[in-house]
Amino acid sequence: MYQLFRIYIDCHPESESTLWAADAIVEFRLIAQKPCGNDFTRHFTNTFSFNSNNWGFPSFIEFNEIINPEKGFIKGDKVVIEAHIQVHNVVGINLPPIYDFLSSSNLTDGIFVVEGTKLYITKSYLALYSPVFEAMFYSNFVEKREKKKFQ
Repeated sequence: MYQLFRIYIDCHPESESTLWAADAIVEFRLIAQKPCGNDFTRHFTNTFSFNSNNWGFPSFIEFNEIINPEKGFIKGDKVVIEAHIQVHNVVGINLPPIYDFLSSSNLTDGIFVVEGTKLYITKSYLALYSPVFEAMFYSNFVEKREKKKFQ
């Protein structure tokens, strides 16, 4: 009886949303660590989603092939496996908005100057993501009243 080496990837397993999907091209590569050895490669394409977020090979390669010294996959009791993943057509995954701190907007209520560069900030936005900024802007600190903060 022979043993098989299995390899899988998970895509967004912690998601609570059921409305996402992503196409992926995946290549798994077992690296030959001997100069004359050849890498072992397998690839697949899959559409990952909430109901199908795991994919791979239940029989990637026979374990005897991995431990065969002539193949050169083992060096110092270790193997190297690479996963190359290209993701396309992602739908239903909300990314956090990107805030441009280099441009002033009608929401700007403060300016940081860092190494000569002005950063236009919205105090409530920074406080939402940082307890340090929340304390700085909404507690009894001097920064609560300042329009500019120099560093």
